[in-house]
Parts: sequence; C-alpha cells; structure tokens
Amino acid sequence: MILIVSEVRMNLNCRHFHLALGLSLILLTTLLMIGCNADRDYNGRPGGSQSSPSPQAKVVNKEGNYITAAPNPVSSGGLTGKTTISWGTKGIPGLDVHVFVYDLSGKEVGMFATGSVGSQEAPWISAPTEFRLYQGMGPDKKLLDSVTVTREQ
Repeated sequence: MILIVSEVRMNLNCRHFHLALGLSLILLTTLLMIGCNADRDYNGRPGGSQSSPSPQAKVVNKEGNYITAAPNPVSSGGLTGKTTISWGTKGIPGLDVHVFVYDLSGKEVGMFATGSVGSQEAPWISAPTEFRLYQGMGPDKKLLDSVTVTREQ
C-alpha cells in the first residue's frame, strides 16, 4: 500500500514538474520578447514611428519544405494573440532543422523549435513576428521557408 501511494505521489510530482517547466519556458520566451521590444511603443513600433514589418527573407530552398501559422492574423483582443506554428521538411535530418523567431526590425530573437516536422503554439504574439525555417546553424544556414504572423486590425 505504501509503495502504491509513493508511486502515485512520484507521478504527480513528475507531472507538476513538467507543467512547471513548460510554464517557465513560456514565461521566459515572453520576457525575452518583451525585453527585445523595450525600445518600442505599445504597438511594437520603434520609437513610436509608423514602421511596417520587415520584408521576409529570401527563401533559398522551398522544395517540399514549409512553415505555416494558424490562425494568421491572430486575434487583436487582449495584450497578446495566439497562433500555432507548423512546419515540415523533406529529406532533412531533424537535428539539422530549426525554427527561429525574428522581430519587427528583422532582428533574430531566438530559436523557437527544432525538428524536421512539428507544430508548436506561440501564445505571445503582440506585434508582427516572423518565423523562419532553416537547415543548419550559424552563418551557413539555409533558409527553407518563412511566415510572418500579424494581428487583426
């Protein structure tokens, strides 16, 4: 009986740990996004100017590789909107495929996901945000596809 109770307690602790880890990653990502936009006004524009989203980077290798966002545009209700980013590649090992996030100015914010195929929620969209699908890392990485997520007007 004690063994069963301790096993149940361990399973609950493991679930709580995974939940806390997931929430911590979401919070960290949100804080990074806010920190990267600290010099922007509440609409995400640098210095309050009327800038538009950066043009998407030129795709180097589209052949069967894709990245999408649904919904796009995201709802304008609340401070942030939520979308699901989905991607897939053809014939590229998962460890060599990365999704990066770029801000309004085209500056890389950080890595969003890794894997040859996947889907992940981005519940922190507050300004136009670009997601780029790459093969490789560093200066020699190849852009496979990209999508810019906007908010409803």
